[in-house]
Amino acid sequence: PSSFSLCKFCSLTQTKMALEICVKAAAGAPEELGDCPFCQRVLLTLEEKNVPYKLHLIDVGNKPQWFLEVSPEGKVPVVKFDEKWIPDSDVITQLIEEKYPEPSLVTPLELASVGSKIFGSFVKFLKSKDPSDGSEQALLDELKALEDHLKAHGPYVNGEKITAIDLSLAPKLYHLEVALGHFKNWTVPEDLPYVNSYMEREKILDILVGNRSIGQLVFSDLSSSVGSIGSNDGVMPVGLIPINQSIMEKLDLFLTGAQERIERARTGKTKRHH
Repeated sequence: PSSFSLCKFCSLTQTKMALEICVKAAAGAPEELGDCPFCQRVLLTLEEKNVPYKLHLIDVGNKPQWFLEVSPEGKVPVVKFDEKWIPDSDVITQLIEEKYPEPSLVTPLELASVGSKIFGSFVKFLKSKDPSDGSEQALLDELKALEDHLKAHGPYVNGEKITAIDLSLAPKLYHLEVALGHFKNWTVPEDLPYVNSYMEREKILDILVGNRSIGQLVFSDLSSSVGSIGSNDGVMPVGLIPINQSIMEKLDLFLTGAQERIERARTGKTKRHH
């Protein structure tokens, strides 16, 4: 393929062994990672398992022909396993777990649905133009359910150990916080302290901002527009809305503050490198 690619963790002798993955490129910046939370979920899984991978950044507004041949529906992410391209982040992360079982990221079956309705509720609230349509309350109800779970079983969904569900949920929560903060001047309420603490935990911040591949991943497309918000793997159009400079300034402050919190939490520790 002729697309821009990046090989993570790969020496020259390892390159052929690296998994190939197609993910969304940033809008207007085809050599930068885009904002798809489903792609982020897969990348975070690969990062946590230290699996070598070769990244193909796909301009979803101008998909290359070779990509449409391997992903006829044009959706991302897709990963190449045993010479076959596999779509759907649920399927992909399950296959990664099976092929690379250590360290285990398995989430207990009884916890698999925790937080599963938050992203759909967020999309509905973001698209809503009617303050009385109940979409805000529906989102609050889902966040409250997560709050109750974390209060009883936290700090992560499965207690002290981060698992696959956290790698799926965390990018979606950050999309929620940034997009709603800008478009609706809305943020996760302070009376949900466990949800807020979850988003602030060192490990969550680390996997989102503390390594090379994730850096600006969650937010890169916000610099130009929010043309689509993922409702499933692939994208769901919500209309082009200009982003003003203030959201990027807030983002810069957030990323700076997040990195500072990581460093403070790691006093005396060695910084993580890949």
